[in-house]
Amino acid sequence: MLSVNNLHVYYGGIKALQGINFEVKEKEIVALIGANGAGKTTTLKAISRLVTLTTGDIFFYEINLKKLPPHKVSALGIAHVPEGRRVFANLTVLENLELGAYLCKDKKKIKTNLEFVFSLFPRLRERCKQLAGTLSGGEQQMLAIGRALMSDARLLLLDEPSMGLAPLLVQEIFRVLRKINEEGKTLLLVEQNANMAFSISHRVYVLETGKILMSGPSQEIARNEQVRKAYLGG
Repeated sequence: MLSVNNLHVYYGGIKALQGINFEVKEKEIVALIGANGAGKTTTLKAISRLVTLTTGDIFFYEINLKKLPPHKVSALGIAHVPEGRRVFANLTVLENLELGAYLCKDKKKIKTNLEFVFSLFPRLRERCKQLAGTLSGGEQQMLAIGRALMSDARLLLLDEPSMGLAPLLVQEIFRVLRKINEEGKTLLLVEQNANMAFSISHRVYVLETGKILMSGPSQEIARNEQVRKAYLGG
């Protein structure tokens, strides 16, 4: 589904990504883990075409995303849930969700997707007329994920969905991410909470200073001593 080949991204003299290669298959959950500054967020932004590629290629099925603008990438079926939620604070919950469906012209499909989002996040239904800026952090994260689902994307890019959330809310968000995957969506997940990332992902790539240090099935990588010491508390 997604293939990243020899991807380099430089910010001036800073080499954020240095020739990374990875793939995401249909209906997988793939996690990218690594320390701050490893290049995880840059990787997602490169796929969404929010940063300029220095060299390399990104294929979504047979289409090279390299020279596409962000709105064309979104139209292909890739939705990005950014770090920090980035909801539209002065719009209602419902208006935020409707904006997620701006490329969809099928009103019946929009209604179906809205009901799916409300089934995943009942609190959003309860607060549909409330301004997004007045929601709690957890509710805003639910809204950011719901907004992405409204686009009917085939691939969701999720950047730190657990950031700043209480443990119980983290458990709830990851339960829903697993449910979304079970419904046929493919997820590429960047997550500092490595334990949670390992718990729901099928495969993991470990990034370190812009390079992929190791990769493999989640359970296998979780048993690696170096990974356990660095990311799983020993």
